[in-house]
Amino acid sequence: MAIIDQIKTPDGTTYDVGNVKQYVGDAYSNTATYNVGDYCIYDNKLYRCTTKISTAESFAPAHWTETKCADEFAAIKSNLTEMQYNEVGTYVTLTRDVEYTTPSDGYFVIAFNQSDVSGNHYVYGYINNNRLLSINAPKSVATFGYEVNCIYVRKGSKIKINGSSVSVGYFYPLTTS
Repeated sequence: MAIIDQIKTPDGTTYDVGNVKQYVGDAYSNTATYNVGDYCIYDNKLYRCTTKISTAESFAPAHWTETKCADEFAAIKSNLTEMQYNEVGTYVTLTRDVEYTTPSDGYFVIAFNQSDVSGNHYVYGYINNNRLLSINAPKSVATFGYEVNCIYVRKGSKIKINGSSVSVGYFYPLTTS
């Protein structure tokens, strides 16, 4: 149910959007309910929900804020840059090959645990069954300390780690206070 099938640049060039729209938001539906922070496309514009919509309704501009992908990414970058330790709740240690559903927005972290053992060390992080994080160390390298990779995830994301014996993964929830 797509509203936007093509985009046109200022110079008039037209591009097919294809599957990109699935990563932005679905067309607004007057038969659906929405949570704060959900996205939709209405009248060829991207909106973020600002008021929980528990009962399906026609599009109500007072419940939505028009936004752009670039603005949303900038806000995430700003949050990461300014994040203080006290904004993060108690972390959850993930078990290899066990899927975990995030109860809130937060940070998915993968790392090598401290080790002096050479070997094929690797750790992969999966979000909704897509491998988006990866750390690899060649067989000849012993890892001392940590090598870390981190990504922001939204509430309800399904995360999982997979890796060698020295791999670890954590979820750091953001607090709501």
